[in-house]
Amino acid sequence: LDPDAASYLTRLVSAAIQRYVVDGVYLDGLRFPGSDFDYSRRAMDLFRADTRTRLSPADRARVDAIEAIDPFGYTSEFPTEWAAFRESRLTALITRIHTALKALNPKATITANAAVDGDSARAEQFQDWRSWIANRLIDGVGQRNGNSTTILLSGDAVVVTRAERAVSTQRTSDAPSQAGAGPPGRRAARRRRHASPCTVRH
Repeated sequence: LDPDAASYLTRLVSAAIQRYVVDGVYLDGLRFPGSDFDYSRRAMDLFRADTRTRLSPADRARVDAIEAIDPFGYTSEFPTEWAAFRESRLTALITRIHTALKALNPKATITANAAVDGDSARAEQFQDWRSWIANRLIDGVGQRNGNSTTILLSGDAVVVTRAERAVSTQRTSDAPSQAGAGPPGRRAARRRRHASPCTVRH
């Protein structure tokens, strides 16, 4: 949430792109740990300042009185706005990284670790990755293959799970002539998992 932290991360990504020859960046930790994060004093101050600009004097006085007793008064009174605030800050960060990276290397790709379930990713980690892809802020999403270092990437927001891969493998062995069967998005995702992932991780 802290603008200084966002600036620091953007500088790190830019420095890596300038120092190493890479095809792109894979952002492994660009998410909130959970919906109960971040309730630091700095985060409360930022949300309070952002929210107060839209409140009437009477509402500001009312919530300020609550905050005098409860340091999380603003987030308690405006839970929907608090969720939107965290989501917007994360999107602003990915926008900054995208702008900085493309200025250095227009052909470089940007992918991010994201939950397969877009609704869960947005509600729990505040990753609105569907809009990130739609607005071309990132080129795809990825997930680690179990405990290995292999990363499965998808440019159309389709990431095949281990259970689905097991079923697919069984079907392929049973019916070799239908190895390419399945929805186009799934076939593309299976092909992509054999490609080399991006090489710089956050």
